[in-house]
Amino acid sequence: KQWYQRRVAITAGKVNEPRNLIRTKWGIGRLIQDCERPPIVLPWVHRGMEEVLPMYHSIPKFNKKITIGIGDPIETEELLAECRRLNFSELATRKYITDVVELKLDKLCRRINDIHYKD
Repeated sequence: KQWYQRRVAITAGKVNEPRNLIRTKWGIGRLIQDCERPPIVLPWVHRGMEEVLPMYHSIPKFNKKITIGIGDPIETEELLAECRRLNFSELATRKYITDVVELKLDKLCRRINDIHYKD
């Protein structure tokens, strides 16, 4: 139970998003900042679902390639401590945390894109 309470899973993008990463919203930083205990964030991305279930179709297609990537956990306790040490405002803390998550997601997206779209 304690393990589950400290984990937050975050994915990138939206339905049928192109291969590039969209800007991460500051709500991620706020969720992390407002947690009673600093969570461990688990970034993950997937590619290929647009082929399995295209927009406006209700029946999934079979035998399609799907690639799922799970990144390294992000220890937010260290990020929050760094923000306190540097005397960041709430807004600056939120932006800093969001930027770190976005950088990790971007790195993961690039790696998964290289794997999924290598043909």
